[in-house]
Amino acid sequence: MNKYCKIFFLFIVTSLPYSLQAFGIWQCAGMLLPELNPLCWDVCGFEIGAEALYLKKCDDSENIDFTSDTILGPIVLNSDSLDTSWKWGYKLIGQANLQGCKAVEIVWTPGICWSSSKDVLDENYQLFSVYSDFGDDPFGGYPDTDASCKQFIELDSKLQGVEVNVKKLWGICRGSFLYGYRYQCINEQLKYETTGVDTAWYRSVTEANNDMHGFQLGMDFCFPCSSCFSVEIFGKGAVYANCTEREFHATAGSNPDLLKEKESDTRTSWGVDAGIKILYEWCPASYFSFGYQYLSYHNVALALDNFSPASPFVEGTGEKLLVNDCNLSYHGFSIGMNFVW
Repeated sequence: MNKYCKIFFLFIVTSLPYSLQAFGIWQCAGMLLPELNPLCWDVCGFEIGAEALYLKKCDDSENIDFTSDTILGPIVLNSDSLDTSWKWGYKLIGQANLQGCKAVEIVWTPGICWSSSKDVLDENYQLFSVYSDFGDDPFGGYPDTDASCKQFIELDSKLQGVEVNVKKLWGICRGSFLYGYRYQCINEQLKYETTGVDTAWYRSVTEANNDMHGFQLGMDFCFPCSSCFSVEIFGKGAVYANCTEREFHATAGSNPDLLKEKESDTRTSWGVDAGIKILYEWCPASYFSFGYQYLSYHNVALALDNFSPASPFVEGTGEKLLVNDCNLSYHGFSIGMNFVW
């Protein structure tokens, strides 16, 4: 019993500074923008909603050739073999309507994940990797990555975010103007693996992470079409301080700790969130929605662009290179439901 009391006491002591820090940040935000301080709220209503998202991921990464069949033979594995297209996700929306035609809105997207993998097999052990220029340099390749029977790539990508907005509601067109804080996290991992004879194998992970904190402005308009149906058009633009990071870790049969690299940088990024919805009002101020949404992010780091074809087996060629000027977009459909009381 004393053991658990001690653990609980240590948890309280260690978490107290972070709790005070969070409280201080919240208090400062409330002093700058009273609408963000719940103690100043004069609430006249609430709105909650949820949306299912079906999005396709698109980026401007160039194709990378990973594997050839025989020395300098035809390419049998490249990044174009991966299909990170349509995936389901969701977001949750909460809004407190205040006196004076204002509202505070919180939007949370827990995480939408894309994943795709591809492998090639050759029972004759004639698969050669990009690290040896497909078996040409050095001729015949490296023992761990070349003359292999299997080579494999996998790309995982995740998008998540939070918004905290102050909205000025308009009676005209049932629209609003908003400003607020937006956080986005875009994380990608690229895995490259080879399997050869006996203890000849290679595993690597290239990770690119974007931790984006920013300020956004936006507007939306709602045009009634009938007593039950209306059309909503919305758009938001955000500028971010983007903390980008590249990590590379490689292991091989001949060296379990072959290579580790880590590089980070902060740069300015920007993004757009826009779309159109058809609303069906099934009771006063509560509705179903179906729409199209477009998300775009510029100056971000992506895993494919941060993969280096330089051989990790030769000292001095494992170059450190953080590429964070890539573009990424998502587009697709949304189905949602909102309740107001």
